[in-house]
Amino acid sequence: MTLKRASVVIIENHIGQILLLQRSLAPYSMCLPGGKVDPGEDSLTAAMRELLEETGIVLTLTDYNYLDDMISGSGDYLMSIYYKKVDGMFSVKLTEREHIGYTWTTKPEVGYTFAGNTDKMLELWRRAQSKL
Repeated sequence: MTLKRASVVIIENHIGQILLLQRSLAPYSMCLPGGKVDPGEDSLTAAMRELLEETGIVLTLTDYNYLDDMISGSGDYLMSIYYKKVDGMFSVKLTEREHIGYTWTTKPEVGYTFAGNTDKMLELWRRAQSKL
């Protein structure tokens, strides 16, 4: 079976907070910005498109760190995980159909229920911090 492609981006602001989105469907778990890769699109471009669609945040396609690929929690997707550190704070404009809330947090492991493999993606990011 050929896996479909998807990608996510871990955005860290200038004070070490990362952006988590709260899904609009029960159990209203937290996730990272991202989604499916469209035909003819590379995974980084897809991650930036999904970030814009889900949050209204526009970032350039430069200075990203590719962290790794992993299989989605459902087993249907090969997920490419990217990381970008940004200067300043961004105003987030959620798409009502997908997300109902968001948070910038320095402690993503405390008090959140994660969707799919979000916890594993965050662990990958933590391990990579010493190398970035």
